[in-house]
Amino acid sequence: MLKFDSEICVICGGFGDCADGDCEDKERMEVRMNTEEIVTTDIGLFGARERQILVELLTAWNMCGLPSDFESDIVRPMFNTHSGYVFLGNEEYQTAVLEDGRLVSHYNLGYEGHEGTLSELEDEFAVAGDSWHRDDVEALESIREYWEVNA
Repeated sequence: MLKFDSEICVICGGFGDCADGDCEDKERMEVRMNTEEIVTTDIGLFGARERQILVELLTAWNMCGLPSDFESDIVRPMFNTHSGYVFLGNEEYQTAVLEDGRLVSHYNLGYEGHEGTLSELEDEFAVAGDSWHRDDVEALESIREYWEVNA
């Protein structure tokens, strides 16, 4: 098994068959770049890097479970081909991402579009919360209250 080496290949991040300098993911990258679909659930379009992240997501799910505010019906792996993010999504348009080795919910506050995990939103709010719209502040407070009760 190859060790991770990001200098070997920028396409697969060093997780592919790059030891000989010929990455198998180059063709997948071309397919991915030609697709009109921004977010895909087709694992065949995931590169080696994305498949490795998916393994980490599934391992975290097995070890720690899904976040308690994340509906567990029809959960799918998802890959944003523009941002490179790999995450779990469901029919309720909820998103779970890895944070410190466990799955956490990724939120989108509806008024001004602030988004991130609870810790990311709290960090952003600490820096610029006085400029946030009242509706987004209330949404963040609602998320905080949920986790105070359900932590």
